[in-house]
Amino acid sequence: MSTNKITRIKLDATPASSLNWENEKSFAESAKSILWHFDMGLFSTPLSNQQNFLTLQLALDHFTKNLYPLYQSKTVGCVMYEGTADIPQVMKWDEAVESKEKEWLLEIANEQNDLYGVSDVEEHPIHFKRLFAKQVLADYLDLLLVALPPDVQSLLNLDMTAIETLETQLALSRDLGNQHTEKNLDSEISFEVNKALLLPTKNSLLFSHWTQLVEFQQKHPDIKLIPEEKLNEEWQGLDELYFIDKTLSPMGRRFVAGFEAACGILHPL
Repeated sequence: MSTNKITRIKLDATPASSLNWENEKSFAESAKSILWHFDMGLFSTPLSNQQNFLTLQLALDHFTKNLYPLYQSKTVGCVMYEGTADIPQVMKWDEAVESKEKEWLLEIANEQNDLYGVSDVEEHPIHFKRLFAKQVLADYLDLLLVALPPDVQSLLNLDMTAIETLETQLALSRDLGNQHTEKNLDSEISFEVNKALLLPTKNSLLFSHWTQLVEFQQKHPDIKLIPEEKLNEEWQGLDELYFIDKTLSPMGRRFVAGFEAACGILHPL
């Protein structure tokens, strides 16, 4: 499938795959730019299944050694997951994951963490279950990335359709480890989205800031969301940056100053 001169090529990287991608090579030969999409069947078993993890890692290693060198100059990224952002509905749970969830929720509750827009874990169990599952997925994919070339951008395409609140949508867009997410994946690659909203760091975020961010995003539903700590990695193609000045960390101020020095336009909220 080609969009904006980018050809998406899906690779069967499931544990049952033979890893014979000769047909996919024929599409790659004629493509100008390639976005590889790994179909790994991530939720066919619990993510704690070590044998499944090793099999997926071997598939990615096979790509790195046998396919990527042939099309390195054409490759613009790899999709590691494309699907619903309501990950608890598709993720298989086992005792290991459930135990980890309890520890995570206890830690969040003790911190009274306003990072996520909701400070009371007991009042919003679905909100926090979604955030936990997203974090589990992001951590899992970060481990798999070891098998991919270090210069390849990895992407998540999270479908927010099932997510009812903007607070949760914003929270699901943060803290993705080495993954990147965008509502419109082709915009992420072709840099058609030239405006971004900076998401504050954990230590500087108050609930009132979330309210301000949500109100802003309601007026600009298609704006790109960038966590502060990733601004220097993701400002390519951006023309304008919106941010809450009071939430900027010292590192964030340096990044914002660098963006402005690179001819970016700043919009403090």
